[in-house]
Amino acid sequence: METKSHWDERAADPRRDDLSVTHNDIWQRWLEIALIKPLLRPADRVIDVGCGAGYATRLFAPLVGRIVGVDFSEGMIVRAKAALEIDNLSYAVADVRRLSEAGLGLFDTALSIRCLINILDWEQQKLALDEIAAVLRPGGRLILVEGKAEGRAALNEERQANGLDPMPVVTHNLDFSEPALLDHLARHFALSSKRGFGRYDYVSRVVHPRLVRPAEPKYDAEINERAAREAVSDNSMEYMSRVIFLVLTRK
Repeated sequence: METKSHWDERAADPRRDDLSVTHNDIWQRWLEIALIKPLLRPADRVIDVGCGAGYATRLFAPLVGRIVGVDFSEGMIVRAKAALEIDNLSYAVADVRRLSEAGLGLFDTALSIRCLINILDWEQQKLALDEIAAVLRPGGRLILVEGKAEGRAALNEERQANGLDPMPVVTHNLDFSEPALLDHLARHFALSSKRGFGRYDYVSRVVHPRLVRPAEPKYDAEINERAAREAVSDNSMEYMSRVIFLVLTRK
């Protein structure tokens, strides 16, 4: 419940806009959205699990037939519903570990963007992956954008080599081990594509902090923007990515 309280508190904070309420790194968010948009199909019924305040969900809505945003934080869903109304978009409070009980029906595409890392137990994360599979039609797709432990470790090694402290531990997140994640997903899905944000992470977590130290780096810095825009077409340095970006097809 600590994780849920964290997100309810952020949802209730009027100082946070919908862009940053679920993630301070606005250029990482931009990169996630830029890479997901071309994958969406006009006729699809889509579920966005862990939609937060609905910022990305609203951007995806014009590109699909129907989209449902779900989140276990009631505060986030209240905030999402208070925003712009779009005819083909709706929201619901739901726990990703019990999606099949929520009565939402079946979907052509599921999105999980930094949702499952908020489940702080691997067994429960596996349960959530199984539940997402259960609400997807055969042949449906899962677009999974989650934290990767190996990339975070590689970045921290690079930071240490450049005289920087390790990145702070995020207590409400549990990153995935890539081999274990792919092994479990193979029960339900065929892997269509895999990439990371290594170029962006190296610039924003190593180069930028080194250039501005002892000052604190800023998420909205121009160097981060340039790195994000270049990373759209550059999948280099995947081993140093804090994020694993998967497109999978339901068996």
